[in-house]
Amino acid sequence: MTIDEYIERQTDLFRRICRTLENLRKLGEAKTTLGQVQSRLDALNSNWLKFQGMHDTVDQIRIAAKGDQLDAIKRLSYFAKDYHGQCKEQYMNAKGEMLDVLESLKTLSAPNVPTAAAPQLTTGGALKRLPHIELRTFSGNYSDWKSFHDLFTSIVRKNSQLSKVEKLHYLKTSLTDKPSQLIKNIALTTENFPQTWETLVSRYENKRLLTDSHLATLRDSSCHGKIVIGTKKLAQQHLRSFWHARTSR
Repeated sequence: MTIDEYIERQTDLFRRICRTLENLRKLGEAKTTLGQVQSRLDALNSNWLKFQGMHDTVDQIRIAAKGDQLDAIKRLSYFAKDYHGQCKEQYMNAKGEMLDVLESLKTLSAPNVPTAAAPQLTTGGALKRLPHIELRTFSGNYSDWKSFHDLFTSIVRKNSQLSKVEKLHYLKTSLTDKPSQLIKNIALTTENFPQTWETLVSRYENKRLLTDSHLATLRDSSCHGKIVIGTKKLAQQHLRSFWHARTSR
């Protein structure tokens, strides 16, 4: 192929990449699912790889050219207007927005955080209904320990209206996976709550492991450029902003 034919194909790929977000917004909010966004993200990545590969070929032709031929190539809009640089910016912008939309959709589709159940416990021969308290669950991830520790301490451990048996009940129902297995055989008794809490603290309040976990999280966030969306409310706000961009254009 001639350089003009290569550039014609590059121009077509450039246009496809530029239209990626516009075409996604045309789907409409109701039809924008995880699958739809992921398939378009895959297509975007594929188009960029094709563009990048063909750019290398075009650039080799430029490098090999001499004299008048080189001057003519440099005057082509592809080089004069830096199509490659423009296309890269369009690709990075589209990919970033689509990753954010995916993250928001995943947050909205995730099940609600389980809440501690409120069963009846027998106290002195009488049935007592425990108050309904919403608690964050802890699955053993070191990076989640501090937030779980602080929230549980504030809501349950320092709650003077709860007995130690009730506190132990809330602790057991807010643990999953390895932490849950760690204390599953501990009976619901008054004396067992302090012991159980200390077991968890000694297991997960390891400063070196906590530091390593936080650093790993930061490295991961830095490498992938992801925006962490902590709540469904923030996810909804982000998606509203994404759709507003369509109507405001």
